[in-house]
Amino acid sequence: MLKRGNNFWKCWNSKFSSGVGQCKQVDGFTDHQQIADNFEKHFVALSSVVQSNANCNMQYTYEHTRPNYVGSSYQEEYRFDAELVGTVIKNLKCGKAAGLDTLTAEHLQYAHYVLPCLLAKLFNLIILHGYVPDSWGLSYIVPLLKEKNSYKSLKSDDFRGISISCVISKVFEQCVLDRFSSFLGTMDSQFGFKKATGCTHAIYTARSVINYYTQGGSTVNLAALDISKAFVRVDHCGLFVKVMNRRVPNALLSTLENWFTKCYTCVRWCSAWSSFFRIKCGVRQGGVLSPQLFAVYIDDVIKTVKSQGDGCFMRHVCINIILYADDILLLSPSVECLQQLIFSCETAINSLGLSLNYRKSVCMRMGPRHLVHCAYIKTINGNVLNWVNELRYLGIYLVDSNKLKCN
Repeated sequence: MLKRGNNFWKCWNSKFSSGVGQCKQVDGFTDHQQIADNFEKHFVALSSVVQSNANCNMQYTYEHTRPNYVGSSYQEEYRFDAELVGTVIKNLKCGKAAGLDTLTAEHLQYAHYVLPCLLAKLFNLIILHGYVPDSWGLSYIVPLLKEKNSYKSLKSDDFRGISISCVISKVFEQCVLDRFSSFLGTMDSQFGFKKATGCTHAIYTARSVINYYTQGGSTVNLAALDISKAFVRVDHCGLFVKVMNRRVPNALLSTLENWFTKCYTCVRWCSAWSSFFRIKCGVRQGGVLSPQLFAVYIDDVIKTVKSQGDGCFMRHVCINIILYADDILLLSPSVECLQQLIFSCETAINSLGLSLNYRKSVCMRMGPRHLVHCAYIKTINGNVLNWVNELRYLGIYLVDSNKLKCN
């Protein structure tokens, strides 16, 4: 299974070897096999289910809701056809790493013209029976540095794992997104994983709110919150509950459940491979459906914060929270209100079995009174969020000043 052809190595090296090759030592290990095995232990720990009260509650809810779940009816418009599959294959990006089956996008794009028709039939059968091929659950993880230029004394936590999976499964996921997108929508405050929106739109929204208040002589209090290991800590039972709340067709839910029980992966470091282990929680970073499922999972955080009715308003529209994936920015005209928003946001996050990274979560002020000393902002657990002079959000460094200012 682990043998590869020359085309695979050329494709892989062009994408990943530049960052990995310069990392001589990780966690004190220099041997490639030792590093791969150590990464395996690291990712096994991350993908293990945490038995917290929140996780137990989500499992209890799922087990008592699933037997009686019906969902929306599976209509003819949800069926896949050769035209959709052909379009998805045509739009696949070339030059990407191959999965364990050594297939790439180029294989599909230059295959016989009957392939989209055959895949459409296969995809419809998968949804009909709620069963995916076992090979679709197999992937391998490539550890990538979170900060590309930090070649110092590296540890496993300095890397994020990108999953490389079967290209045919990616085509299927893209088809699912096209047909079932109406069930996977999120609130307007979530700017990640949507067409025609991105980081610039999230930053522009924050800029508009800040300018609106500072130009009127008011001060805006900001809190940038970071969720610890957000993608790899998604509880599967909780995710299925969120999906059921959206009344997705039972056929799609059964397919997702079957798929998640077959997720096994290993770690590749240079030429070394680790053993396979099961992914018991989290969504695969690098998967096509994963971003949408994660956005659905944390969408209730936005609803909870907005339901407070506090924070910044702009022309009678509440804009007290802005998200891009798991990067959260809270906006409030007062410190007391900001404290309440953080309590509300943290409560919603904890209910999902997630937690804040207190070391990376900070607060800052912008406006005429930005130099005034303020009371400390605390979390539910009593941790203090520091007031800082510079705040990073989505790669932009905001500086405390009388008006919006970037470094």
